[in-house]
Amino acid sequence: MKRTAENERLPLVDAHAHLGDAVFDDDREEVLGRARQAGVRVVIVVGETLHEAKHNLELAGHLGTQFRACAGLYPTILDEEQADAIESLIRHRRDDLVAIGEVGLDHWKVKDADERELQRKIF
Repeated sequence: MKRTAENERLPLVDAHAHLGDAVFDDDREEVLGRARQAGVRVVIVVGETLHEAKHNLELAGHLGTQFRACAGLYPTILDEEQADAIESLIRHRRDDLVAIGEVGLDHWKVKDADERELQRKIF
């Protein structure tokens, strides 16, 4: 292949974006277009709640392969019911997800021992 400025540029992946947020409702496609022009081939979009995960999956269904969805529950959301629902969504939509995120253990914000145990259980 002949080398050009376009194919010499490394394809980039934005591995953590909140592009599903409502603040991007008016210009999400334009943001993706500018990212594409800058060499960003994939934007991995995370959510912090069940609602955001479902929304990101819906957006990924019509925005193409550049917008890729994750599902997860932010570590400070200590809600077992929502955690179970996220787990179910992940299991049922695993072929539509590229990763699991936002998840983890956040001992910076969660200080109480019982809440930390619940956080570990959810994680």
